[in-house]
Formats: sequence, C-alpha cells, structure tokens
Amino acid sequence: MLLNTKSNTKVTTLNRIQSYKTLVFMGNGNGVISYAKGRGYTPADSLHNAITLLKKNIIAIPRDSKCTLPLPINKKHQDYRIYIRPVPGFNSHGHPLVSFMLTLTGIDHCGFHVAHTKKNVYNVLKVFYKAITKNTTPQELA
Repeated sequence: MLLNTKSNTKVTTLNRIQSYKTLVFMGNGNGVISYAKGRGYTPADSLHNAITLLKKNIIAIPRDSKCTLPLPINKKHQDYRIYIRPVPGFNSHGHPLVSFMLTLTGIDHCGFHVAHTKKNVYNVLKVFYKAITKNTTPQELA
C-alpha cells in the first residue's frame, strides 16, 4: 500500500536537483508486516527502492486467529497517541489509514482511536508500528 509520496527540490547555483520520497506499507493479513521509505531521482526509482527495502524489513506479529488482540494497547510517538482495545468484532470508525493497516496486519477483534494535532503520515505509521509490535497472544498471557 502506497502511503505517501513527496518531492523535494534542492536549488544550487548551477541548477535544481529534484528528488522523490516514497513511504510504503505491506501486510499479508496473517501477522506479517513491513514498511519502508525509498528515495530516488524519479518517482519510479523511489518506489523501486522502497519495495526493495520493504522486503528486508519484514517482521511477524504474534497473534491468535480467535483472539487477535487480548489486551488493550496504548502508545505515543511525538504528538500522536493510539489506543487499541479488544472488542468482539472489528470497529473501523476512526483514522482510515490505521483501519486499513490493522486489516493488512490481520488484527480483526479490535477498536481503535488515534489522537493527534497534525496530519503526518510518517508519525501515524511509527505510532502504529510501536503499538502493534507490543501485541501478545492468549498463550503468552497464560
């Protein structure tokens, strides 16, 4: 899933140098997720670099298919706070990006709330990664 694309222009005395940044997130729906930031001089180069780094940054989230979130999780990154709580179904009311990332992660039994003052996709992704890596399974709790 392509989250964000930015262009950057560096002005020198001779010319302008344009570069691009791309942020991507990947999940298989069974607890394997990854994210990466790619840079390049064209949008295609930055996307290719991001996908290459995406394959190197794969992590597995511990989860159970019947109870994907046994305990509530509260995390903070800069001015973003995320509150994920266990519920019997999936409550997708809230930040649409977090909802889609939870679906790609495979966390089905939760509700969430994201509190923030600025809209920054990088911070949303970082606070989500911090929170979701703290997930446990009911077997680990026992």
